[in-house]
Amino acid sequence: MSRSIVIEGIMQGFKIVMHAFRMVWNNLKEALQISLIPLLIVGAVAYVLLPSFDLDVSDPEAVAQALQPLLLVWLAWIIVTTWIFVSWHRYVLLEEYPTGWMPALHLSQILSYLGHGLMIGLVAGLALVPGAVFAAASPTLGSIFLFIGVIGAILIFYRLVPMLPAAAIGRRMKFAEVWAATEGANGTIVTIILILIVIQSILQLAFGTLAAIAPMLEVIASMGFTFFLGLVNVSILTTFYGHYVEGRSID
Repeated sequence: MSRSIVIEGIMQGFKIVMHAFRMVWNNLKEALQISLIPLLIVGAVAYVLLPSFDLDVSDPEAVAQALQPLLLVWLAWIIVTTWIFVSWHRYVLLEEYPTGWMPALHLSQILSYLGHGLMIGLVAGLALVPGAVFAAASPTLGSIFLFIGVIGAILIFYRLVPMLPAAAIGRRMKFAEVWAATEGANGTIVTIILILIVIQSILQLAFGTLAAIAPMLEVIASMGFTFFLGLVNVSILTTFYGHYVEGRSID
């Protein structure tokens, strides 16, 4: 791989992340319109199903009773976040502006998004199999292959991830089609992951310091940044689709 290709991949990664940040920052009102009510809904579900209790993990019956509401809340969270993701993709890619505080419920697209996400996860997860196999023979060898497998899984996931925004807007893409569209994006993907890791590390350090000074302020700041960065991550997926599949500019 030539030096120019590496530099181009790094610059592309920075551009995509910055484009995603601008996308959310410049559309905060629409982001709130799309996200607020669904998040309040899942919050209400959690409040009803998860009353405060002291769980005795040594009591199998108590653990079994706690698992059902936890599973229901987790399922509600998955559905609601997918609802938000689909609405955001459609807003950016189709200019489908929210008309109020309740985003449209595109049920078929939400189910398609979940299905494609599961398929991508399964395909990417295959990269972890060699590490698990070699771990049985040698922990050291298994760790090496597991590390390689994690990198491979991340690259596979991002190479295939344009299928998710495509599903959100009702377009079906085959694995071969999306793989060909993202050819040469590996350097860009690695750059994006490294940037996100650095951002997350800085925020954790900042929140840890803030928690020692003003715990309540830390909770509020953490919730705000979690919401913002969640949409940034979704916007990165949107940008991936827009740039590599539709040929949109990120400058």
